[in-house]
Amino acid sequence: LHEGRLPLDRIINHSILGKEAIEAVNTEDAILDKLRKRFETIELQGKNLGQIFNRIEPFAGRKKGKPATVYLESVIKDAVAVLEGEIEKMKVTVEMSETETLLRAAPHEIMQVIVNLMDNSLYWLRREPDDGRQIKIVVNRLQENQVTILFSDSGPGIPHEDQDFIFDPYFSNKPNGVGLGLAVSGEIIEDFYNGKLELLDQGPLKGANFLITLNKRV
Repeated sequence: LHEGRLPLDRIINHSILGKEAIEAVNTEDAILDKLRKRFETIELQGKNLGQIFNRIEPFAGRKKGKPATVYLESVIKDAVAVLEGEIEKMKVTVEMSETETLLRAAPHEIMQVIVNLMDNSLYWLRREPDDGRQIKIVVNRLQENQVTILFSDSGPGIPHEDQDFIFDPYFSNKPNGVGLGLAVSGEIIEDFYNGKLELLDQGPLKGANFLITLNKRV
């Protein structure tokens, strides 16, 4: 894990230096402005990923993040932006709720869960025609202290024989898969939000459908 942090730290530092170099050019240029915004995005998402790395089990230990009052949809959009390059490359259509759901949460905890689900979906969506690759994320507030996130994709879905094992640590049906993503995500939701991450039999899209239930933060 530590070795993985070193390249990330270098990426963040180079993005800061690139942004500063552009800002030092005293001229207005649309291309330079676009590049500056790109560097800002790289810096922000790099720092968010750094927080995620700090929490991954079993290598870093478990610590509660500091909760803040945030719009859940905004946190989800930041998580999706982490994989923006892969999404664009694969021509995946991502549909997200346009609602505004305010709640107390540690943003990097929610981001870690969404990034894990997104990463899995993107892997399996490679098996689908590039004109039918979809991911849908729907946020719904059920009551004051309960919010759900429905995550669906149009991939091949999870084979029936694997469904009882996908949340087990180190289980993976991907070549060279580590098998920690769903296990860690489930523990975050259960331990820190008194909630649940579950696989649904069906949902809005034909592939894998997951329901995240967030209760009051604990």
